[in-house]
Amino acid sequence: VQAPSDFLASRKSCLENEDVAISYFSLSAEMPYFFRNADADEIFFIHSGHGRIETDFGPLSYERGDYFVVPRGTVYRLCPALDEPGTAGATHAILIESA
Repeated sequence: VQAPSDFLASRKSCLENEDVAISYFSLSAEMPYFFRNADADEIFFIHSGHGRIETDFGPLSYERGDYFVVPRGTVYRLCPALDEPGTAGATHAILIESA
């Protein structure tokens, strides 16, 4: 997956049904906007990269191998760190949306 700077454009769906959608994405820059998923809880698995997620509840750092859950209706934005060798400064992750 190429690493565009737009989170929503980067998301590529692999599997989905009425209850869950599994996507992967890469992000090479801080999201220039905040996002809220009003329809589903989101579970992120960070495959590579590190950075922070800024939420209503405060910032949270993430790194390779982390899982984190963003409850439905939570405003957030992802801010990948751009200095990790071998990742071209991108966060690569799997996203599970659960309705």
